[in-house]
Amino acid sequence: MERKKGTLVSTNTSGISINKLAEERSDDFRKHFCGTHFFNPPRYLPLVELIPSTQTDGETITSLTNFVEKILGKTAIICKDTPMFIANHIGIYGMMLTMELMQQCGVTIEEIDALTGKPVGRQKSATFRTCDLVGLDVLGHVADDLSQHVKEVEEKEMFRMPSFF
Repeated sequence: MERKKGTLVSTNTSGISINKLAEERSDDFRKHFCGTHFFNPPRYLPLVELIPSTQTDGETITSLTNFVEKILGKTAIICKDTPMFIANHIGIYGMMLTMELMQQCGVTIEEIDALTGKPVGRQKSATFRTCDLVGLDVLGHVADDLSQHVKEVEEKEMFRMPSFF
């Protein structure tokens, strides 16, 4: 099947550069290509990152923003094409810090989820149920990719999966 000229194309990946994915594509494809990265769990969290390539047309971003906000009822933010975008930098950092503190304080996974869900204004899946939802293998890959992309040694260490994981 051939893509109809002018059709919007989107990817939900966060581990591959949007510009890299657009390489060697037609001009029309590149004008209509954008990343759309939904925060997990998407059925509860309203934020969607929109990641244009350097060649994504402004009208494409406007149209996609309108669709995300008016049809899907989400909040769209425009992000730069950086490894893992905004959500994973903040979300994975928070998960890793939570796991580190969990070990230091000697609390259980169940106790962490009881503390990091609804009581603090987050989704009910909290920390570890969100890890399960995303997939433990995916979480490991994302953390590893983040570790490889940050520059400071301390940052690299922060994204290393704990031994119990």
